[in-house]
Amino acid sequence: MATLAQIKVKFPHGKFWNRSSASTNNQDGYTSKACANHDTTATCNQFNPSGTNLSSQCMGFAEKCGYEASGLNPRSTTNGWTTNETSSTAIDTVKAGDIVRYTNGSYGRHSIFVTGVSGDTVTYGDCNGTSKNCEIRWGATISKKTLKDNFVHLRKAPKALT
Repeated sequence: MATLAQIKVKFPHGKFWNRSSASTNNQDGYTSKACANHDTTATCNQFNPSGTNLSSQCMGFAEKCGYEASGLNPRSTTNGWTTNETSSTAIDTVKAGDIVRYTNGSYGRHSIFVTGVSGDTVTYGDCNGTSKNCEIRWGATISKKTLKDNFVHLRKAPKALT
């Protein structure tokens, strides 16, 4: 299990969670260059905990961070992770280490890895949340109200991120 500081070192702010077109999936790596095209996921990394690609881009990155922090696959409900897809009130108890998926205006759906909560403010890390394809970002913020109003689902980590 990794701390937030270790995850930030592994996936540095301003780098890109992708790979060169000639390489295979590198979920544990990053590059210094944005994806040229996001019409496909040809150069985006994939969250692949057991040999099967489960998710890519923002969701893949958030799930990879959740996996790093907990040592457990966030998609499994038999290991302490839970998923709420029905009630936006789940955001009331969001904590560092959780993964939130929400509708992000005209951009469609977006996933974030929560790194802190203070009152109504949620601090997070993500990938693909800027104008640069697959860019890693830490320290972004969003309100709980915005997350509730645009709720898709919440993956609750077994314990809070340290």
